[in-house]
Amino acid sequence: MYSLRTRITLIVMTILVTSIFVLAYDLARSLRASLVKSVSEQQYSMVSLLAADINRELRARLNALEKIAGSVSSVSPNATPALQSLLEAQQHYLAMFNGGINVLDAEGTVVADAPRSRGRIGVNYMSRSHVAAALKEGKSGVGAPTMGIKLATPILPMAVPVRDARGKVTGAVTGTIDLGAAHFLKDLVESRYGISGGYLIVSRLHRVIVAASDTKRVLEASPAPGRFPLIDRYLQGHEGTDVFVNPVGVEVIQSSRGIPAADWYIAAQWPTTEAFAPLLATLHRFGYVALFVTLLAGALAWSLLKRQLRPLNDVAETLSQLSESREFPQSIQVNQPAEIGKVVKAFNQLLAVLDRRNEALRESEQQFSSLVRDISGFVYRCANDPDWTISFISAGCREITGYDPSDLVGNRVTSLGAIIHPEDAELIFQRCQAKLAAKESCSNEYRIIRRSGEIRWIWDQANGIYGENGDILAIVGLITDITERKLGERDRGQLAAIVEYSNDAIMSRSLDGIILTWNAGAERMLGYTAAEAIGKCSDILVPPHRIPNRVEVTNALLSGSTVIRESDRLTKDGREIEVRSSHSPIRDSAGNVIASSVILQDITLHKRALRMVRENEQRMRLATEATGVGIWEWNISAGKVLWDTQMFRIYGIAPTEDGYVDYSIWRNAVLPEYLSQQEQIMQDTIRTAGRSVREFPIRRAVDGALRHIAAVETVRTDPEGRVEWVVGTNLDITERKASESEINQIKNRMSAIIDAAMDAIITVDENERVVVFNLAAERIFKVSAEEVMGQSFDQFVPERLRNRHRGYLREFKKSEGGVREMGRNVRRVMALRSDGTEFPIEASISYVLVNEQSLFTVTLRDVTLMAQAEAARAHLEAQLRESQKMEAIGTLAGGIAHDFNNALATILGNAELARQDSAHNPPALESLEEIRKAGTRARNLVQQILAFGRRQPTERKVIDLLPVVTETARLLRATLPARLKLEVHCAPAQSVLADASQIEQMLINLATNAMQAMRNGTGRIDIRLDSLLLDAALAEVPLAVAALRNRQFERGAVRITVSDNGCGMDAATKERLFEPFFTTKPAGEGTGLGLSVVHGIVQGHEGAIIVDSEPGKGSTFTIYLPAVEAEFRTRPLREYVPPAPGSDRSLHILYLDDDDALVFLVERLLQRRGYRVAAHSRQEAALQALRAAPAAFDLVVTDYNMPGMSGLDIAREVRMINPNLPVIVTSGFVDEELQAGADSAGVRELIFKADDVEVFCETVERLVHSVQRKAS
Repeated sequence: MYSLRTRITLIVMTILVTSIFVLAYDLARSLRASLVKSVSEQQYSMVSLLAADINRELRARLNALEKIAGSVSSVSPNATPALQSLLEAQQHYLAMFNGGINVLDAEGTVVADAPRSRGRIGVNYMSRSHVAAALKEGKSGVGAPTMGIKLATPILPMAVPVRDARGKVTGAVTGTIDLGAAHFLKDLVESRYGISGGYLIVSRLHRVIVAASDTKRVLEASPAPGRFPLIDRYLQGHEGTDVFVNPVGVEVIQSSRGIPAADWYIAAQWPTTEAFAPLLATLHRFGYVALFVTLLAGALAWSLLKRQLRPLNDVAETLSQLSESREFPQSIQVNQPAEIGKVVKAFNQLLAVLDRRNEALRESEQQFSSLVRDISGFVYRCANDPDWTISFISAGCREITGYDPSDLVGNRVTSLGAIIHPEDAELIFQRCQAKLAAKESCSNEYRIIRRSGEIRWIWDQANGIYGENGDILAIVGLITDITERKLGERDRGQLAAIVEYSNDAIMSRSLDGIILTWNAGAERMLGYTAAEAIGKCSDILVPPHRIPNRVEVTNALLSGSTVIRESDRLTKDGREIEVRSSHSPIRDSAGNVIASSVILQDITLHKRALRMVRENEQRMRLATEATGVGIWEWNISAGKVLWDTQMFRIYGIAPTEDGYVDYSIWRNAVLPEYLSQQEQIMQDTIRTAGRSVREFPIRRAVDGALRHIAAVETVRTDPEGRVEWVVGTNLDITERKASESEINQIKNRMSAIIDAAMDAIITVDENERVVVFNLAAERIFKVSAEEVMGQSFDQFVPERLRNRHRGYLREFKKSEGGVREMGRNVRRVMALRSDGTEFPIEASISYVLVNEQSLFTVTLRDVTLMAQAEAARAHLEAQLRESQKMEAIGTLAGGIAHDFNNALATILGNAELARQDSAHNPPALESLEEIRKAGTRARNLVQQILAFGRRQPTERKVIDLLPVVTETARLLRATLPARLKLEVHCAPAQSVLADASQIEQMLINLATNAMQAMRNGTGRIDIRLDSLLLDAALAEVPLAVAALRNRQFERGAVRITVSDNGCGMDAATKERLFEPFFTTKPAGEGTGLGLSVVHGIVQGHEGAIIVDSEPGKGSTFTIYLPAVEAEFRTRPLREYVPPAPGSDRSLHILYLDDDDALVFLVERLLQRRGYRVAAHSRQEAALQALRAAPAAFDLVVTDYNMPGMSGLDIAREVRMINPNLPVIVTSGFVDEELQAGADSAGVRELIFKADDVEVFCETVERLVHSVQRKAS
C-alpha cells in the first residue's frame, strides 16, 4: 500500500498533468486546424495551375491530330505510300508524340506509321476503346493508358476521326505518348511536393494512374471500389483538399483538380508527418516544460506533506510498539491545533485508558495464580463419565499423581478414572453418581496408583455443574493427598506426631460432645488454646445460625462409619471458616465406640477456588453452547428421548415444548445404509454398559441437506447395575469432515512426495553437530550415518569455503526463521564427499526450537546431473542456432533464385537468338559460345546454391565425377587461406549414379574439416579421383567395402580420397566422428553436423567411407561409390530453320511473365519458330485476353513466381476458362511442394527456368504436337 503522503502527491501531480494535457490537446487541435487550412489553400492553388497546364497540353495535342486528320482526309486509305509521305512531313507535330503517329483505315488497321521504324503497319487496333470511339462514333479523345504492343512500355494513346468531304468517317489518326520515356506529363509531375510528397495523375474512367512522381506507380490500378471512399469520390469528380490515410498506410494532405480534356484528375500528396513537423516540435518542447513543472510541483507537495503528516507517523510507530510489547509507550507530543492534532490527543487518551485496564487485568491474574498455587493439592474439572475425562487440572497434580497436567487432559496418556485403585473405582463411581443425582457435594477418600506404581490415599471433594434442565454438564473438585493421615491411623506413634504438627485441627471428643484433646493445629486454626478448649462442648465452634448435628454424627459413629462432611466453624475471634471434617470412631479394648476423633481441614481457600472453577465452568458451558454441541438423554424403560436446543438445531427440527422427541426422528434422519450399523453400536453400548464414540451421516428433513455427525454415548445405571439412561452428545462436523478430506488429500500428496524424495536431509544442533543423517545423505556423501553422528557439519564443506560457512547457522537464526535457500546470489553451492570429491548442490535450511534447543535441518540436493544437463542443453541450443542459420541461408537462396534465373534465361535466350542470326559469322559464334558457357556455369551455380540451401530437390543421375571434382576444387581455392595448398589428382573414372550438388557438398565439408585441422592455417589438402575393380584390388580394399562387393559394387567402384597433414585424431574421436552434433571444437565454433552430413550422403548413394588417422599424422577420408554404365547423349547444334508456309507451327501461344525483358525474349523465340504469340507481363491482361477468346489459344506458358497471382493460380483460372487448354509453368527453383501443387492445379509441364533455350522450345513443341494429335 502506498503511504498517504505518496497518494496525495500523486493526486496533485495527476491533476496537474491532466490539466496540462487538456491544454496541450486543445492547443494542438487549434494549431493543426490552422496549419491544415494554410497548407490546403497553397497546395490546391498549385494543383489547379498544373491541371490547367496539362489540360492545355492535351487540347493542343488533340488539335494537332485533328489538323493531321484534315490533311489526310483527301487521300485514299489504300494509298499507303502517299499517306506515309504525308505523315512523315508533319515533323512539328511528331515532336508532341514521342511514341509516334499512325493513320488507320476504317477497319482499324495501321496504313501509315511515323516514325516508320516502329513497325506498326498492318497491326489492327480496333480492340482499343479510343480507336473504336473514333471510327464508330466519330469521337476524338484520349484512350486508356496501357502497355504498348510494339513499344512494350506504358503508353498514352489519343485518336481523332478522319472524315471525307461528306463527313463520313473513313479512318482515324492516332498519336502515342511513351510514358516510359521523356514526355510533357513527366516533366510536370516528376518534381516532389515538399521533401517526400509528390504528384499523380489518375484516369477517372479507367481507374489507373497515368503519371506520377514515383514512376513505378505508372499504370497502377486504383483500389477496388469501397475500400477507400475518399478515392472513390475523387474518381467520381470530387475536387478539393482532404486529410486521409492513403492505400500504402501513410496519412497525407491531398489536393485534387480535374483535367476535363481527358477526364483525369491530378492530385498532390504531402505526408502529414512532414507538413506538421513544426507543430510536433513545438508540442515536444511544451511536453518537456510540462514534465519539469509536474516534477517540481510533486517535489514541493512531497516536502510539505512530510512535515504536516509527521504526527500521524508517530501514531503509527506507537501502535506498532503497542502490538509488539507489553509495555505501554509514552504519549505523543503534538502542537498542531488542526484535525491531526485532535486525532493525536484522542490517541493519547486511548493509551491512558488501555494502560489502566491492562494494570487491572494483571492484578486479577496474579490473584488467581496465587490462589491456585497456595492450594494443598489440585483442582480439576472433568466429565461425568467412568473415565472422569479431564478438561482442566491444576499443576499440583504432578506432585500427587506423578503425571503432568497435559497427560491427563483429554485422556491423552491416561484418565483420572484409570489411576483409581481397582478395588475402590466402582464404589467411588456409584457414590459420586448418587450424590450428584441428589445435587449434593461428593467427598470421598480412596486410593490411587501413581505413575511410578506407588499407591497413595487422596481426599476428593467434588461438586456438579448443572444445566438449566438439571443435567450434569461437568464436575469440578479438589483433591488432596491424605496418604500420611491414613498411614498415621495405622501407627499411633506416628499419629501423635502428625496430630501435634499437623496444619489441620485435630481433636477428640466424647459422644456427648465434650472436647477431650486439642492439638496445635486446632489452636492455630480456631484460636483457642488447649486449656481453653478441653472440657468445653464442641458447640462453641458452631456458628449461631447453624444447628448442631451431634446426634446424627453420633449415630453414624456408633454404627462404625466415618463421617466426612463440609461445614462452617466459628473461631475464637468470631470469624467463620469453611472446613472439611472427618469424624472417626474411637473404640475401647472391647470394641465399643467410646469417643470420636475429629479432623478439621480449613478449606476456605479450597472453596473459594471451587467457586471460581464453577464460575469458569459456567463460562465454559456458554462456550460449549456456542460451539453447537447437542446433548440428549434416552430413558430406555420409558422409551423417551430428551433433546436440548442444539440437538433440534442440528437435525433441523422445531423444538418441542418439553424437549422430548420420538426415537423414530433419529432413525429417519440417519441414512438407510448406515442405520443398522449405528443401532448395533448403540445396543452394544447398552449391553456392555460402556461408552461409544462414532460418526454417521444424516439427511435433514427440513432442507434435505447431508450432514456429518460426531456422537459420544455413555450409560447411567441403577444401584443394581441395570442401564436406565443413555446420555450422549452430537456435534455437526460437516465442515470439519470437508476440511479433513482436504487435509487427508494434502497429507497423502505430501507423503507421496516425501516417500519419493531423493534429497539428503541433515539436522544439526547449535554447535553444528550432526544429529540426523538420512539414507539419501549416506548415498550422496558416501559415508554412513554412524560415522558422522555427533561430528561437525564442516566435513561436508570444501576447505576453501569453511571460513565463510562457519557460524552460518547461528547467523541464520539471528537474521530470520523459516526456510531459506543457501547460495541465493550464487549459481551453485559446492559440497564435499567423504572421498574428497567436490560436487554441486542446492540447499535449503529451516530452524525449529525443541525443548529449548535449536535444531537446524538442511535439505541438500545433488545437482551434478542437472549441471551436466544444463551444459548439454546449452550445447544443443548452440547447435539449433546453427541449424536455423542454415535454414535462413536456404530461404535466402530460394528468394534470389527467381530473379537470378530470369536474368540467366534472358542472357542465354538472347545468346541463342544471336547465334542463329550469326550462323555465317564464325568470330561472332565464338563470342556467343563463350557467353553461353558463362551463362551455363551461372545456371549450375544457382542450382548448387539451391541444393545447398535445401531449396532444390535432389536427383541422382548418371554423371562423370571428373567435372564435379574439378569445379568443386575451383570453388574451394577461392575460399581457402593463401598458405593452405590444395592439390587435385584426377584419373579417368567410371560414371556413378549420383546427385552432383550432394557430391560437391560432401567434398566441401571434407575440405572444410581438413582446413580446420590446420591449427596455424598452413598445410596441404589432397583430393584424388580414380576407379578400381574390387576383385582385382581386394587386398588393398578395406573389409568394410569388400563386404558390399556382391551387392552394389558389381561393376567396380569410383574412389574419392581427401587427405590432409593436420593434427589427426585418436581412436576415441574416430569412433564418434560421424555422430550428429559431435565436435571437438570449442563452444561456439562448430555445429558438429559437417561429417554427419558427409556420412549421410555416402549412405544415400549406397557407398562406403573409411577414415584413417593418427594423432600428429593427419587424416585420410576415402569414399567408395558404386560404378555404373555410362549414358552417352549428344545433342547436335541446331540451325535455325524458318517455318514453311502452312506449317502446323501457326498455333497460338499465350505467354505470361512479370519480367518485361523475358517476355520480349520468349515472344521473339517462339515467333521465329512460326508460332503466333500473345505476350503479357500483367496477369489481369492475360486472363482478360483469354476470356475474350477462350478457343483462340492452343497453349499457355506462365511464370510461377509473380506478384499477386502465382503461376499455379493462373493455371487454375485457365482450367476454369478452358479445361482442355494445356498449361506450362516455369520457375527459378523447383521443389517437391511446387511439383505437388502443379499436379493439383492441372499443369501439363513444369520447366526449370534456367534450362537452355533448346530445352524450353523442345517442351513447347512437344506439347504443341500433343495438342495437334488430340485435335486430329
